[in-house]
Amino acid sequence: MEEILVDENGYKQFFEELKRLEDLSRSNSALGSEVYKDAVGDGWHDNFAFDEANMQERMILGQLRECYLKLERAEIVEKHDDDTLVDVNDIVTVDMIFGPDDSEELEFKLVGSVGAHTSDKSGIQEVSINSPLGKSVYHKKVGEKASYKVESRVFNVEIISKISEKELESGIQRKKTR
Repeated sequence: MEEILVDENGYKQFFEELKRLEDLSRSNSALGSEVYKDAVGDGWHDNFAFDEANMQERMILGQLRECYLKLERAEIVEKHDDDTLVDVNDIVTVDMIFGPDDSEELEFKLVGSVGAHTSDKSGIQEVSINSPLGKSVYHKKVGEKASYKVESRVFNVEIISKISEKELESGIQRKKTR
C-alpha cells in the first residue's frame, strides 16, 4: 500500500481522531447498554434504539479500523533546507493549464495532513500533500511544470510562485516566474 505523507501536525491529527472515535465508541456502548437494560422483554427484540446503537457501533469501529490502517502507512516528512523547493506549509500559486489558450491561476497552501480542507484561518485553500495536485508540486521548483492524473484525465500545472512559512512570518513577498 502507498505511504501517507504527513507532517508532525498531520500525525497528531491521527491520534486526535483516534481518541475522538474511541470516546464516541465508549459513549455509544454506554447508550447501547442503557437502551438494552431499559427495554421491555429480552432487551434486543423489536428494540429500535438498541438496533440503532449497534449500527452506530459498527460504523464507529469501521472508522477506527480505517484510522489505524492509515496510521500504519503514515510517514512523517520533515521540512527540507532547500528554500527553492515547494515544501509542506508553503503557499503555492500554480497555473492550471487546460489547453493552449486555456489556463487558470490557483493559490493554495500545501499541508501535511490527510483529508479534505477548505481553507486555513487565513482563507487560503489547503491542499493535502497526498492529493494528486499536492504530490505533483511537492519538492518542485518555481517555474517547473508538472502533471497529475485523476481517473483518466491528465492535468498540467506550472508553479508560478511560492512563499514559505518562514517568509510568510517575516513578511517577505513571494517571487513569481512571470
